[in-house]
Amino acid sequence: MSRVSAVLTAVALAPAILFPASASATDTSTDTAGPAGISAPDQADEDNRVAILRIIADKNTGRGLMEAAQTAMNGTPEDRVQFLKVGQFKAREDDDRVRLMQILSKGGPAVREAANTAMSGTIEDVRAFLTVGLKIAQDDDRVHAAQLMSVGGPAVRDAANAAFNGTYDDIAVFLNSGWEKAKSADRVHTSQLAETGGPAVRAAALAALDGTYADVAAFLNTGWAKAKSADRVHTSQLAETGGPAVRAAALAALDGTYADVAAFLNTGWAEAEAKDKADAKAAAEKAVEEQAAKDKAVAEQAAKDKAAAEQTARDKANGTVTQAGLTSITSTTTTSTTTASTTATELAATGGGTDLPWQIGGGAAAVGLGAALLVASRRRSGTEV
Repeated sequence: MSRVSAVLTAVALAPAILFPASASATDTSTDTAGPAGISAPDQADEDNRVAILRIIADKNTGRGLMEAAQTAMNGTPEDRVQFLKVGQFKAREDDDRVRLMQILSKGGPAVREAANTAMSGTIEDVRAFLTVGLKIAQDDDRVHAAQLMSVGGPAVRDAANAAFNGTYDDIAVFLNSGWEKAKSADRVHTSQLAETGGPAVRAAALAALDGTYADVAAFLNTGWAKAKSADRVHTSQLAETGGPAVRAAALAALDGTYADVAAFLNTGWAEAEAKDKADAKAAAEKAVEEQAAKDKAVAEQAAKDKAAAEQTARDKANGTVTQAGLTSITSTTTTSTTTASTTATELAATGGGTDLPWQIGGGAAAVGLGAALLVASRRRSGTEV
């Protein structure tokens, strides 16, 4: 900068220097070398220095051009002339190609493709890319990122949104690596849903994992919700048709979250159904036991009734025999009494006395009673046999 100041000072003082030199020109020979104290070659070199300093001060100057300019400034006047005539253009071309390579290394797909095409062409192609083609390619990458966001799963959408909220470099990172990472995250999410979801969710998730990423994204965006609804419908049907335990468990799950529904369908349903079967079995066994007890009581009562009826029949039969025996005894007694009376009369007629008839009658009655008892005893024995 001291050189620039010197140049500017020299330019400012030039009129004052030139004027005295002009005034004394009549007294001396003509001098065509220029202002007093500055020769023509020196003035040219100062101009060259100013031009090079302007290049160094330009914020768009590349690294290679900057280094070449500083080298020229520190060199000879010839070095500065060579730099301004040839070296700066070579350095600018190198800087443009270096910049192209830098863009190529971190650009998105469209930028990389356009940069590769320019790299294979002339320096004019390189500069056309840097001035016009780069912007066009960056816009193409933004369109691509928007398309991926529109069809991607939750993780891809989140990553794309974050990229759009940043710079183009963020878009390029998303397209180059972030998209793949987000797709993997969506697949992991789908796998987790397959493990924890109900039957419908599990089937849909596994089918998506067997397909492409588009299938995974479609499952996460719409298929998951449809499968969850199908699991809820299944649970409602079980609540209507299941046993008491299944119905209670299903209704409790429907009153909760989808996680409750999935837990019911995965394990709770089987447990409740097992309880219903166990309760039904226990109830059936109890009914069998109760019926057996009733049958036993009926059989015992029938046996008692039969025994009572048989006893009644025997008692009735015994009563008939006794009556018949008493009738026979009465008849025999009467006959014996009559006979005894007749005998007594006859005895009385023969002088046997009044006591004799009574003795004869009593004996006859005793004989008749004994005969009747004997008959009754034999009949009873015959009946019991």
